[in-house]
Amino acid sequence: MTDPSSSSTTPQSLARWILVSPAAPTIPPGQTLQLVVRMLDSTGRDVVGQPQLWSTSDSAIASVASDGTVSAHAIGNVQITIASGKQRVSAFVTVSNTPPAPTWVTVNPGTAQLSVRSTLRLFSSVTDVNGHPITNTRVTWTSADPSVARVDSTGTVTGVSTGSVNILAHTASNQATAQLTVVGASATHPPPAQTPNQPAPPAPPPPVPPTNAGSLYNGYSTVSPHWPHIRTATTDFYYSWNSAERTWAGQHYDLAMSGIGSAWKAVNPTVQHYPYVLLQATVLPASTPSTGAPVSQWYDDAVRWYAVHTQYNIETAFLHRLGQPADLAHRLKPFGWSTYTWIINPADPGLIAYQTDRFRRLSTGEDGLFIDVQASGDLAKYLQDSTARSSEYTSSGNSWPPAGQYFTDYAALLRTLKSAVGSKTLQPNTGMYAFDPDFANLTAAGATHMEKANNPLSSGLPSTWSLIDRLLGASVSVNFVDALDYSDMNTVATRFSGTADSAYHRIKMVELASYYMVVPHSPDKLQLQLVGEWSRPFSTVWITAQEANIGHPTVTRGRLSQGVATTDPSGQQVIIYQRDFDRALVIIRPQTGWGTQRYDDASAVSIPLPTGETWIPLHADGTLGAPVTTIKLRNAEAAILIKQRTI
Repeated sequence: MTDPSSSSTTPQSLARWILVSPAAPTIPPGQTLQLVVRMLDSTGRDVVGQPQLWSTSDSAIASVASDGTVSAHAIGNVQITIASGKQRVSAFVTVSNTPPAPTWVTVNPGTAQLSVRSTLRLFSSVTDVNGHPITNTRVTWTSADPSVARVDSTGTVTGVSTGSVNILAHTASNQATAQLTVVGASATHPPPAQTPNQPAPPAPPPPVPPTNAGSLYNGYSTVSPHWPHIRTATTDFYYSWNSAERTWAGQHYDLAMSGIGSAWKAVNPTVQHYPYVLLQATVLPASTPSTGAPVSQWYDDAVRWYAVHTQYNIETAFLHRLGQPADLAHRLKPFGWSTYTWIINPADPGLIAYQTDRFRRLSTGEDGLFIDVQASGDLAKYLQDSTARSSEYTSSGNSWPPAGQYFTDYAALLRTLKSAVGSKTLQPNTGMYAFDPDFANLTAAGATHMEKANNPLSSGLPSTWSLIDRLLGASVSVNFVDALDYSDMNTVATRFSGTADSAYHRIKMVELASYYMVVPHSPDKLQLQLVGEWSRPFSTVWITAQEANIGHPTVTRGRLSQGVATTDPSGQQVIIYQRDFDRALVIIRPQTGWGTQRYDDASAVSIPLPTGETWIPLHADGTLGAPVTTIKLRNAEAAILIKQRTI
């Protein structure tokens, strides 16, 4: 293997530190994995555009492309190294058909202080889900801010400058954090003398099962991802932030759509941010949506671009009414989402060239782009009004193709744009639509925002799970968004038992359980977005149950029928789904059937629980209930039952 640090093979670089994630992944043969790299200069600031040279210790086991994409070939362990200038770091990749056994890592000490230029040794201990020590698991170390403190492969931390920093210990399925404070050295407080080869401190005693939440809430990191078992996302179109609320959000969300990227990065540099853009349609320059949403009025930008690129005609970038001149006066101008729009022609070479340039510019300094109004149903909505009837849409014409060809061209455009932005994310909002054109668009873009798809009051929820299974299987990243916010509860609470607040918590727990029905062993490609409520502080509608670390799924979801009634006392059909996790059993009863539904106590049915475990109900506020041997689920209700022995 060529030494990547050789000056003859790697140009000079501004990178002083390199961080690579995930640090110790496991992938099956035949699959690929994108390693994410962050580089910092000598001041600790992020730097981009630096040379990268990737190498593998064994190309027969796994190879690596120039963009950090690892391709697994054969069972085994391999070291994937990235070098930039004289700096280098490795990810330790395991190629296996068997997912890694769940492990839990702890760091000792969990909090500590050290001086600039002094060192401190951190020690890790790894256990299985039952608390039994494991000695043959690799632990890798990273510093969240190497400008404050750096850490080597043994867990030895060196203070660089004054400040606070998190040091993370990673295993294949978990991470733990040590919170360190680096203080300045002085004549009266010099760096402490170090003892060579100092022995490890004694292992911490086995945890005693607590009476409260206990170790169920471990693994939190101040940098994203915040929790090892879940990925959290939010959209902040209308919210007016104050500094305290923004700081809180940066500590709880891994991904933010819309909003101001610099504000998110200021409170958490590792949060992903996708600004809002439009593509399928452009809002007319004089049109302002009544909703106040921050639409991307890109037409003025397009006019300037076409004025420079005179080889293209801006009129061919848009659709026109059939049989009419291809000019501004005859552009297709449907009314949708409270405004008039113009619809693009995705096959036009000029439009393709312009949008490629535009998306590159918009994604600069961002982690990706959130593309709103993207579903096949959105296009149908635009094209079914008095100015653009559906009969025109399905006919051949002299200005634009029929529907099938339009969708084919549009998917090709998305594929071109994804190639233009490289490893950054394109997240089209396809909402609840799941037709073939939508699937083609999402596989082309590589991600989706499924607005209002996580709906416990829809009988189509199990079908949505199947769609997500299919998308995840195609390596599409999914943002699974709820349908009901706090204000909705004031409407539906009258059909629920209890107050609006308890109805809200009940619905949020179903949506959380719904996420667990589809989350893969690693949650990296599935984000949960709860509460699209922009008039209330996000912290007031957050349910702490999201933070409870229930581990990884041990089985796929299945239908529970043994001992469960097929109809409830009110005559409604009952279908129960369940899924087992390292630390919990998740059980959900989504709505089944259409028409008038009952959700009150009269709709409850009894669910027997497996024997051999002590089951502890998890509440929305994060507290735990008394042990149960059976539960009752009303229509549109779920339960997350913690295995007491695991906490």
